[in-house]
Order: sequence, then structure tokens, then C-alpha cells
Amino acid sequence: MIDRKARDELAEALRLLFTVRMTTSEFNERAKKEWFASPDAAVRVAACFGRGVYAREPLFPSWFRSRRAGSPRVYREAARWIWFLETDLEYRWPDRSDDPRLGCLWHLSVLYGLPVAIILLAFALGDWLHNNRFGFQISFTWALVVLVPSILLWLWLHLRLRREDALFRQAGDHNVWPFLKRQDYEQARRTRTRQR
Repeated sequence: MIDRKARDELAEALRLLFTVRMTTSEFNERAKKEWFASPDAAVRVAACFGRGVYAREPLFPSWFRSRRAGSPRVYREAARWIWFLETDLEYRWPDRSDDPRLGCLWHLSVLYGLPVAIILLAFALGDWLHNNRFGFQISFTWALVVLVPSILLWLWLHLRLRREDALFRQAGDHNVWPFLKRQDYEQARRTRTRQR
């Protein structure tokens, strides 16, 4: 479904965002209120793109990884998004994980679970060196209770992302994303040049 009004408003907001005439907080507020719930997939994904580029810290390693404002690549992607939003093409790329809850799980497993497990293992080693058998058993057991779920959670998230990434890479020409085919991209460029 094409939501023409939302596409036009979002294209203008992306122009303002990338020319530093709109703050990231203004963009994020509008995205939450207007675009994230749009029935048009292009609007939802373009809003995530705009939010992700200027995020200070990505919650989850996603398609926005290493895409920060200031790089020519990001500005080219932003321009393609604006051109795409001006067309009536359906967004046909597969869905990608951009769920903040997955980011929280990743933080729990990697940023909190592993360091806590390492500290507990250090206590267990200290207890073992001091022949404190009971302390060793308690520390080692708690280390395993924290470490095993953290590793399993990290593996599950990693495998899920790899599967999604493989499906995404097979879907179309990545050099013209969000356009699926280079012909669509070239047509949008020609149309835009004629309008000027």
C-alpha cells in the first residue's frame, strides 16, 4: 500500500534532517507519532533509516551498522530514500530486525551477562586457590547460571541476524537500496532530472 501523504512528509523530513535543518529529536518524535505505524512499508523502513543514522549508540547490530551521518555513502542512501519516497513503487525488500527488545536482549547477554560471568569465575578461581571448596562451588555454579544463557542468547541472536542478512542479500541490488532493481532506480533518477 502506498501512503502518498506520509511519503511526501517523510521525504521532506529526511531532506531537513540531512541538511541539519531538523533535529534528531524532532525527527524521532514525528517518526513515533506518524511514520512507524504507517501501513506503507517504505515509510516505516525509511523512518527507521532516518532514526538509525543519527543514533548515538545502536541498540542492536542491524542494517545501520557503520552507517553514520557524515559519510558520503549515508548521504547517497538518504538521497535514494528521498527519491524512492517520491515514486509509487512498493517497498519489496525482506523485513529486518529493528526491534528494541532484541537490542535489550543483546545488551543483557553481551554487555552484562559475560562480564558478570567472568567476575564470578574470578571469584571461583580465588576460592579454588584458597581451598575454599564451598565458595568455589557456589561461585562456579552462579558463573555457569549466568554464562550459559548469555552464550545461548548471543548465538540465537547471531544466527537469526545471519539468516535475515542472507535473505536480504538475495532479494535485490544492494547498490540501489531501497530500490529493488537498478532499472527502477535509473527511472526515478531520470524522472527527477526531468522535473528540475
